[in-house]
Amino acid sequence: MTFFSSNELAEFKFKGNSICHFEILRSEVNKNNYERLNRFFQKVYPYALTARQKVLFSFAGYDDDDRELSYIPEVVSYIKKLLRLYPYFWYYAIPLNSEIFFFAALMDERNSTLVKLDNKQKVYMQQDTKELQRFFTIMGYNLDIFGDEIKDINGAAESFKIWGKYVLNDMN
Repeated sequence: MTFFSSNELAEFKFKGNSICHFEILRSEVNKNNYERLNRFFQKVYPYALTARQKVLFSFAGYDDDDRELSYIPEVVSYIKKLLRLYPYFWYYAIPLNSEIFFFAALMDERNSTLVKLDNKQKVYMQQDTKELQRFFTIMGYNLDIFGDEIKDINGAAESFKIWGKYVLNDMN
């Protein structure tokens, strides 16, 4: 598996096991700025099929913060808005190290706990089953619309299955 920066974005870069790494900067979170993300999604849209499940999104600039990302209100808020602005995010994003996006979308600071087990951190949430079903329904609906728009219904359905399987396995 090889990684390339979102600055190097080009369709041919997605060949084989190559993955695009898009870092969301702390300054963007602090300023609630989505301009770079917007440019990224506009640029990748023409070759969406090639980029399906090939983008690793992460946060940069939080190394000096002792809190986990899920405990930083600005990050959680940023993710929630990101998912409203780009409901097709799940089509591009690979689950690898991206669970913060899923958990932040569902997170209510009153019902979550971060636990470290075997040097692997996990977010455990007392989640209302109906809320989880609602979230998956919305995710599926948005991916269906996006898949129809880009003429990749099967790919959108596969993205939905990949995320569903990943999340459900991770929560058990």
